[in-house]
Amino acid sequence: MPGLQVVAGWQLALLLVAVACIACALVSQSLRGAFDADRDEARGFGMGNFLHPVRMVLAHPALRMLAGCSFIFSIAQLSLTTYLVTFLTDNLAYGLVAAGAVLAISQVGAVFGRVLWGWVSDRWFGARMMLALLAAVMAAASIATALLHPQLPDIVVVAVLFVFGASAIGWNGVYLAEVARQAPAGMAGVATGGTLTFTFLGVVLGPPVFGALSGLFGSYRAGFAALAVPLALCALALWRPRAGGSGAQ
Repeated sequence: MPGLQVVAGWQLALLLVAVACIACALVSQSLRGAFDADRDEARGFGMGNFLHPVRMVLAHPALRMLAGCSFIFSIAQLSLTTYLVTFLTDNLAYGLVAAGAVLAISQVGAVFGRVLWGWVSDRWFGARMMLALLAAVMAAASIATALLHPQLPDIVVVAVLFVFGASAIGWNGVYLAEVARQAPAGMAGVATGGTLTFTFLGVVLGPPVFGALSGLFGSYRAGFAALAVPLALCALALWRPRAGGSGAQ
């Protein structure tokens, strides 16, 4: 898309993204019957029903903790994807197309990460421990990103941001699996909806908070460095039950 933007303009690039989204919406309709098979058509829409998933999450300690961590994870994810190109162009003297290519590479890391983390989680660590490790990797990658400078070889910059993308954008699958496991019997869908409320609250609030913090200190480096603090706290929160022998798998 960055290359197309240079050749044909940003309007055409955005138009093609819109066409792709519409195509995905049309294709997804073929799955609607299977996914809506258990829909209760007698249940009306009301604020009580709307808030029920959130209340359930807040009442369940394990789900509440996971939701809080996903709030922080989504802040890291959206801050990376929103500000990376600007950071690379302003602080590391990358051109627009080169910066867009590095952003794409970080997204490729996420593609591999979502599959790899799920496999590692199932085979060795369990979802909760995997999330703790991913939080630690995100914290380290955010610090490493803050320390990047123009004199570093491109391969170092790309490697750091590949790992950052693999962790900060690739955590979602393992997280949703753990939410489903922690949900009360028969309530996995409700628990998923409730926890994602907090996840997407981070999506909404994360970029403006990151931008405000970076503006306050006059550098995007401050924003990336600041991300490491809540991410490290999430790593500790996710690690503690296992360290205490609670058997989270």
